Amino acid sequence: ESGETALFQAAAAGNADVAKILLKYDASVNLSNNNSVSPLMIAAYHGHSYVCRILLDRGRANINQKDMTEKTAIAYAAHNGHGLAVETLLTRGANIDIVDMLLLANANKDLKTTNGKTAAQLARDGGYLHVSDMIENFIMPDDSYSAHDSRILSDSIIEK
Repeated sequence: ESGETALFQAAAAGNADVAKILLKYDASVNLSNNNSVSPLMIAAYHGHSYVCRILLDRGRANINQKDMTEKTAIAYAAHNGHGLAVETLLTRGANIDIVDMLLLANANKDLKTTNGKTAAQLARDGGYLHVSDMIENFIMPDDSYSAHDSRILSDSIIEK
């Protein structure tokens, strides 16, 4: 038993018509599966931006809800390169931690300016000590982390 609802499955498949009908009959838009993945997260994962919009606008989905690994819908959309889904989520108020997003995208934290300063040093110089700490202490997730993420979604992905 995966805990997936009909709305979750419609979101995963990108079936906007079914999602609209289910929401019309008060389907619970924020009810997550056993891995805390919501219908909005799975729609974003697959890049179904129109379904994301329906879940947010008609269903009032929690745009910043987190799964058991602390990922949000926008993190799933960004990780999978679904620009339109990212744009949909951003325009509707998704929170984004840009430092984490840059680091997860393999931004080079050791890159230096022409004056020889790293981003962490510039943040510290500007008084943003917490940002400097985030950059300096960031640990890139290893393969076991990625495998864990894959296991969380494996039961949540419906193949077309």
